[in-house]
Amino acid sequence: MSAITAVLISIAALLIAIALFTMSRQKAFMESYLQLFNDTLSEASLVRQDLEAMMENAVQVSETIIQDMDESIQQLMTLREGMNSLPVAAVLEDDGQLSRHKGQADLPQAPSASISHNNTQPDQPTVYYLTEQEEAYPAANRLQHQAQESFSLEDIKAAHPYIAVRTLYEQGYSIRDIAQLLERGQGEVELILNLTRKQITPW
Repeated sequence: MSAITAVLISIAALLIAIALFTMSRQKAFMESYLQLFNDTLSEASLVRQDLEAMMENAVQVSETIIQDMDESIQQLMTLREGMNSLPVAAVLEDDGQLSRHKGQADLPQAPSASISHNNTQPDQPTVYYLTEQEEAYPAANRLQHQAQESFSLEDIKAAHPYIAVRTLYEQGYSIRDIAQLLERGQGEVELILNLTRKQITPW
């Protein structure tokens, strides 16, 4: 009887030991799982903070770009208003005198008929010729053309990209030439032109 009791006690002790070992393993597993879960939550929180910071930076960059574009457009509009305010009417009023002075001082003129010694032939009318510049640029557009040429290529390249691209494009440069002069990509030049066309009403 004592032998059976001893065996039962041994079995019970073994079962208790197995149960304790299993419980300790489960406890360690649960603790490891909880630690992993907490680490995941911490990483998720950090990722969320990073995303929020990136969103704030993106908003700030967008606002800065929009502000720069508005300032560039305002500068371009001011430049155009300055060109439009040139006294073109005064040039139209004095066009006759200006043409005559230029014809006498700078332009070639047809030789007048020589007068004979007996003054029997009347004087031939003097014919004045227009230069290619006067034919290409009428009096109404002369001052505006001179104002545009007063800005050298270096001045235009030193200006803001939006102003430089728009000015060169209005002077007849192609998108490829503008990209080479300003050392920018053709896609960037096309984008700037599209933006300025949308923001500024053509005049």
